[in-house]
Amino acid sequence: MIHFKSSIPSIRVVVVEDEELIREAICMLIGSLNGVMVAGCAADGREALRVVAEQLPDVVLMDLRMPVMDGIEAARRIRDKYPSIKVLALTAHNDIHEISRGVESGINGYVLKKLSSRELLVAIETVMEGKSYYCPEVAEVMANAYLKERDRRHSPVMTLSPRELEVIKLIATGLRTKEVAGKLGISEKTVEKHRCNLRLKLGATTSAEMMRKYLEL
Repeated sequence: MIHFKSSIPSIRVVVVEDEELIREAICMLIGSLNGVMVAGCAADGREALRVVAEQLPDVVLMDLRMPVMDGIEAARRIRDKYPSIKVLALTAHNDIHEISRGVESGINGYVLKKLSSRELLVAIETVMEGKSYYCPEVAEVMANAYLKERDRRHSPVMTLSPRELEVIKLIATGLRTKEVAGKLGISEKTVEKHRCNLRLKLGATTSAEMMRKYLEL
């Protein structure tokens, strides 16, 4: 564990990274920034908790995939105990599931490990202002995930009732109206009503078109 001291008021950063060479490179990068200093380093989430408790930094630059305790769990504990400390996720991955877990844990932003000194400074200053920072690569992944979810929510299938879904799934297996009615214990007239509603919701004029559109979704 390494500690750095300075008499000049600076933004104090703790670097948490399990790979020593990367950790040292990031510390050197931070050392080159004006108004920012390394307050301490840690190699895993558990050690990070101890260093943060000792140093009470302004920002924690946290790797996410580490042994002993991962960065997401460490970030959650830090944010719970020290709400004023900002946590920037440091990762080589831009996986949407990992990003979502990080956001839920209270992480204030994401930067990739291949970042430049300029981007690192912007990220640190941004979270210190109480804002979130997401590097362009992560922001793009988040935007694409949002658009995909929006399209899913607006899919015609999402407007179908549970009974309509049962009906169309049985029709898709080749069952006729009478057979569908028998399977579901409803009248043929009710099945025909569901078929009519299905055509309307799927924007189809015929049963064949209805099935084609359903199978394409």
